[in-house]
Amino acid sequence: MAAGDGVEPDIADLQGRVERYDEASLLGKATMRLANLAPDAAGRERVRRHGLRIEGRIAEDVAQTVRDSQPIWELLVQKGLPEDLSVRELNDIRSWLLGRHVPHASAVTSVSTRFSRNPARVAALAAVFPGDFAASEVTAYRYATVTSEADGVEEPFIVALRELPDGRNAVLATMLVAGVFLRHEQEFGALDETVLGTLARSVESDLQSTAETHRALLDA
Repeated sequence: MAAGDGVEPDIADLQGRVERYDEASLLGKATMRLANLAPDAAGRERVRRHGLRIEGRIAEDVAQTVRDSQPIWELLVQKGLPEDLSVRELNDIRSWLLGRHVPHASAVTSVSTRFSRNPARVAALAAVFPGDFAASEVTAYRYATVTSEADGVEEPFIVALRELPDGRNAVLATMLVAGVFLRHEQEFGALDETVLGTLARSVESDLQSTAETHRALLDA
């Protein structure tokens, strides 16, 4: 079993019910529904997420946070509010993720809003990043995805940032958090259960925070 993937108390029962329902005849399905044993959409989603393992959930939540940030940019422009991403910073992030010699047109880089309000979480994530810098240098982070226009493959990343005296943000490091990559890092001993748990909790919380920001802007 993957690190951080201890079975929830009722997930085994829920998995069993999903399997029995899917394999049942029409009469069997009707019987399970009448007995309130048929899995609902929320239950199926729990089973699906559990099946991704912790590294898959991290990758999925990073990508979703980036996607959910896109309408926030549009609302900020519509309402005349300041954006927290400059063209210069976006180009810097693209250069780090794509390489300075790779044509930007060959892949689409999308980024999330900036996360900096929770110093404890910033510090926890900073300690996870590879790179020759002190964790205290990281003052914020973003999530990003790179999607190849050739095959549509989407790769999720976390981007560590340092705020400069003039208010700009410099990219300190990036970290690929694709599920397969994180799994390999576990197998090689580069990531342990504590690190994966930190990543999973942070990304899940930031995904919720992004949704709350979107709702607040809609109501503003």
